[in-house]
Amino acid sequence: MEAKKHFKLFKAGKMWCTMAIATLAVATGTAIMAGSASADEAAPAASQTVQAVQTTTNQDSNNGQLTDQLSQQGQPAGNAASQENQANQPTERPVDYQTPVNAGYLDGAKADDNGNVVFNGWHATNQYQEGMHHFVIVLDGSNNQELYRHEVITVERPDIDKAYPKAPIAGQGGFSIVVPTDQLNGVSSLRLVSRYTSDEAGNPAGGSDYWFPVITTKAGWLDQFKVRGNQITVAGWHVDDQAAVKTEHTIILFDKTKGKEVARTTVDNVASSDLPRAGYATVANSNQARFTASFTITPAMMGDEFTVVSRYNKPGQQDRATSDLWLGSLKLKKAGKAGYLDNFSVDKANKKITVSGWHADDMSAAEPTHTVILYDATTNRELARQTVKTVTSADVARAYGSISNSGQSRFSAQFDLTAAMLNHQLEIISRYSEPGKTDVNGDYSDYWFTNNRLNLNTNKQGYLDQF
Repeated sequence: MEAKKHFKLFKAGKMWCTMAIATLAVATGTAIMAGSASADEAAPAASQTVQAVQTTTNQDSNNGQLTDQLSQQGQPAGNAASQENQANQPTERPVDYQTPVNAGYLDGAKADDNGNVVFNGWHATNQYQEGMHHFVIVLDGSNNQELYRHEVITVERPDIDKAYPKAPIAGQGGFSIVVPTDQLNGVSSLRLVSRYTSDEAGNPAGGSDYWFPVITTKAGWLDQFKVRGNQITVAGWHVDDQAAVKTEHTIILFDKTKGKEVARTTVDNVASSDLPRAGYATVANSNQARFTASFTITPAMMGDEFTVVSRYNKPGQQDRATSDLWLGSLKLKKAGKAGYLDNFSVDKANKKITVSGWHADDMSAAEPTHTVILYDATTNRELARQTVKTVTSADVARAYGSISNSGQSRFSAQFDLTAAMLNHQLEIISRYSEPGKTDVNGDYSDYWFTNNRLNLNTNKQGYLDQF
């Protein structure tokens, strides 16, 4: 028996390799005597080896080279599977720990259904190491005193990964943190710090901090605070993180002159999409912060100065643990008044006395009922009266704009002409008073048009030529 070794060339994937093949040459005589030989596993093994060589040889002789079909059999098949697995694996993301990166942005804040403030943002840095913790620490914006810290919820941010493709933490640097409102202590400003650290408690240990700019937690403005008729009208906005848990909004009219509250009302906020764009996106209720209110003016308020208190409180707890913002100032003047009669004449055909003119008066804010009185100056007594609504008077407003109702002060009226009025001198009185109290306790404001009297002298002449 003679052993011979051959070398065959085959292709494994993209690599050419050689393989040694052993064959046995058996003498004829030995083959005849094989039946009496003892059992041996070497012969079948040799047979299998030969069969493998024959298979390889056959495909090689048919094709002139190892084909792709051959590469899928035996050992070449395993190489093909390995290539497929490598193709399906994601491309490893390049990481650059050398180029300094430490950037972040606070996208905004909102109130959740549980009375918390939810802040959202991102922090990318080259100082991050695998397995680090990500904390956000909330500070008082006025003194950097810590109010709250917590490990954040990671938010995938493909946009940030695109902006910082080689930072070790970028696309996974987005965060969301839920802050209980009662942890904010009613401060007017906050500062958030994003921290990557190896410390489980969030203390500095490797990694890096990013300090976001100071943000406002409470702000407001009155777009309108003025007298309209007998009402003080208020319109404005109040953004406040405390509104997340203190959901009732109360507007209070406060008398600064007397140092006491005059009135209050509960309002429902309306949409305020302009406020996030104006820089208040990081305040919880910035999208729903506008309000309006009105208060009735009384004579006791005249001459005093007022301000508005915008208050967020828990329902039914308007005077406990509130978040207040004091807004604006308004003085209710009471000294200003002016008037003029454009017409005060007799309509003989219809037997009427016609009156028209205007009366502007600061006290009309508290005394909105307008009465025109016909007065007999000869006998010093009232002849008649009418309740008359005033109408717009833009010309008066231009001349007397400092008087509260100057833009709504014109009036007209008619009275019956009677024989008892003849040869008498008549006057007009324009009066503002509280509703239902036209003549009570002097709670009214009169304007006497003494320079516009009407003389009803009768003209008659005669002469007797003969008697």
